[in-house]
Order: sequence, then C-alpha cells, then structure tokens
Amino acid sequence: MTDPNKPERLFDEADLQRIFAPETYIPYAMKNQHRLTLPMIVLYTGVRNNEAAQLKMTDVIQVS
Repeated sequence: MTDPNKPERLFDEADLQRIFAPETYIPYAMKNQHRLTLPMIVLYTGVRNNEAAQLKMTDVIQVS
C-alpha cells in the first residue's frame, strides 16, 4: 500500500544516479545532442518530454 501523503515518484535518487552516471550517460548522449539536453531539462524543471521538445531558444532564460 502506498502512503497517500507521500508524492509518488517513478524513480528514486539511486535510480537517477544510475541512469545519469557520467561514465555511461555522457557517451550515450553525445551521439545525438537531444539525448543530452532534453533529459536534463526534464529532470531539473519537471516538464513533460513533449513540453521540453517544443521549447524554443527564446523560451529559455538565464536567472542568476
């Protein structure tokens, strides 16, 4: 039974560390640039894959 007060996560921190381990992820992602940038946008912003794929350069701003 799941805890209704705890948000459901498909991946825990250990899963994400395995998926994005630099020794495996970087060589895989460097073959096609979208494999590097889109997952990072999704991971850090929480948007859906299709939402990240529709972003334009003018949609992205740098906040310091």
